[in-house]
Amino acid sequence: MAVIVNKTFLGETSLILEIGGVPLGKAGQFYMLRAGKSYPLLSRPISVFDVDETAKTVSFFIEIVGEGTELFSKMKKDAEIEVFGPYGNGFTVSDSDSVLIGGSCGTAPLYYLAKTLKKTYPNRNITTYIGYSRDCEGLGFFKKIFKPYGQIVTDVGGYITNKVDFDGGIIYACGPMPMMKAVKTAAENHGAKAYVSLENRMACGVGACLGCTVETVNGNKRVCKDGPVFDSSEVNL
Repeated sequence: MAVIVNKTFLGETSLILEIGGVPLGKAGQFYMLRAGKSYPLLSRPISVFDVDETAKTVSFFIEIVGEGTELFSKMKKDAEIEVFGPYGNGFTVSDSDSVLIGGSCGTAPLYYLAKTLKKTYPNRNITTYIGYSRDCEGLGFFKKIFKPYGQIVTDVGGYITNKVDFDGGIIYACGPMPMMKAVKTAAENHGAKAYVSLENRMACGVGACLGCTVETVNGNKRVCKDGPVFDSSEVNL
């Protein structure tokens, strides 16, 4: 049984939900969350933001952008919540220096990745690039929590990919599709290895409905089942 262990608002438009009673996922994986058993009809796919292995909880960063996410914001601590997962694959980590690129709330799944990278390879260099369309509480929050993991570069209202050093190590990116396309192109131009976490709309989360397919060099693949993390050279964005 999944239960809300903690709920922390970061302002009027975003919050952190910490949930217990679910299997612990890896950086880059996602879960399907639903506030009620019958409504809304479809669960929302939300990536792992953080994992507490001691408390056995998984945390999710949620931006309130519609009716479904607004329902999450109204749920109380200790309330039961429908959670399925973890689903999909996670980020592949290595001992190389790392470049993390997050666009808006796409920065959230990179946090547990940064923690995992630093724990696994303490001496690696990690640079995090965060782009937002406007200055807001989400940007301030991410700037604060990524600080222990290395250098942080931010951009407000522009294109964060214009500031990225694509020769700085393995690239890990998550954000809107235009940003993923820019990351793929820049990585190819620099001969860099890049992994992109795609944010396609999903209905089932297990690959049955085929609603989240993406074109790849090996034919169409399902973002929920075969992703959401892909080698950028594999996908046609």
